[in-house]
Amino acid sequence: MIRRILVALDASPDSQAAAEAAAELAALLSAELRGLFVEDAELLRLVESPLARHMGLLTATHGGAETEDLERQLRVHAKRAEATLVRSADRAGIRWSFRVTRGPVAGEILAAAADADLVSLGRIGWTMRHKRALGTTVRALIAQRGRVLLLERSSTVRLPIVVLYDGSDAGREALELAAHLAGKRGDPPRVLLIGEDEEPLRAAVRERLGEGAEVRWLGRAGAVAVSGEVKRQGGGVVIVPVGGGDLGEEHLRALLEEAPCPVLAVS
Repeated sequence: MIRRILVALDASPDSQAAAEAAAELAALLSAELRGLFVEDAELLRLVESPLARHMGLLTATHGGAETEDLERQLRVHAKRAEATLVRSADRAGIRWSFRVTRGPVAGEILAAAADADLVSLGRIGWTMRHKRALGTTVRALIAQRGRVLLLERSSTVRLPIVVLYDGSDAGREALELAAHLAGKRGDPPRVLLIGEDEEPLRAAVRERLGEGAEVRWLGRAGAVAVSGEVKRQGGGVVIVPVGGGDLGEEHLRALLEEAPCPVLAVS
């Protein structure tokens, strides 16, 4: 199901968490890890403006911004990002590759995601705001029917796996992915049923997972109630289907706000 995992890297600690979690998944699934560092073309264009200024943090001196200085800094950040990927991949014992592109950050990630089965993003990749929110990159990845792993600093992928199931096509894919990951770890996932009619949902879970899975029906619970239950379950990773059923973007936002674990969005 997952043979190529793309991790979007920058110089942030959250990016390191995304690399480590992606490497863990790649080792679990015998997948290839692909690292991507994007040189922000918009930032380079801003530096070329005659109004751009460079401020020295230590000396408080300032002057005209230089494109060469910024390009040199980007090369340094790219080297650090590659080193982060190498450390994570070597610890996990997996195949890896790394490349640097230049262009709009969201556009370059989306282009690379077209050839990946899962995309791993640290916080810098999905929001630039103080509060957690879905950025344009994540929205676009979800819109093109992908799998997106969203992480905070120091997040790791661990047991138990919690999956939300609402009977939609995305829900069935989320359930299948949870079963696959849990099977590799040797521990059944915990399933939270979201929907008005309980029995068909339970029947679908029994058909895929058998009688051993822990299942709880939440009915038509709102986003806050769902995220609270996920938190009580103590999941190591939560898999949530987005769109096409009872679960939408508001549930994903609430999970990012409340769940103390990585969130894997499936669309």
